[in-house]
Amino acid sequence: MALSGMQRRPTRLPGIEAKLLSAGNLEALDMPEMTTIFVPTVEPSGPFGAKSVAELPIDGVAPAVANGIANAVGVRLRELPMTPERVLAAIKAQKAVA
Repeated sequence: MALSGMQRRPTRLPGIEAKLLSAGNLEALDMPEMTTIFVPTVEPSGPFGAKSVAELPIDGVAPAVANGIANAVGVRLRELPMTPERVLAAIKAQKAVA
């Protein structure tokens, strides 16, 4: 194990943690094939009418993680960063309403 000095935190929610751990880590091979389409337009604020396209592939990451959390534990987070503490707080808030 690369992080042999690291210790896991005690399990607070065993069933939910098991679901999250079973999801695994996403890798580049998990990404679906994408096709880039250039649309000829003029952008007056960019140099020579150019538009930025580099950030487009990262736009879907946060919603995908939010959907994964919602699927795993049944709560919807709408604020970044989606920390374990926020997930736990959302679960407790949902239980308090029910």
